[in-house]
Amino acid sequence: MFYNLGNSYYKINKVGPSIYNYEKALLLNPLNEDAQNNLVFAKRLSLDRIEELPKSVLQKFNENYLSKLNYMH
Repeated sequence: MFYNLGNSYYKINKVGPSIYNYEKALLLNPLNEDAQNNLVFAKRLSLDRIEELPKSVLQKFNENYLSKLNYMH
């Protein structure tokens, strides 16, 4: 049941729920090779590409000026 749900979610490009259901299927039957293989494919699709956002004017000001101030008493 969970294996089939995982396949259904995978086919409609819902990677998170497909991974969840493949893992549930493996909890019930750890020897299910199809679920193991499909889990590998689904996890490959879930890799996020995180790009750094451009810095705001205040962040640039902080880096260039404020962080270089010396706070000695």
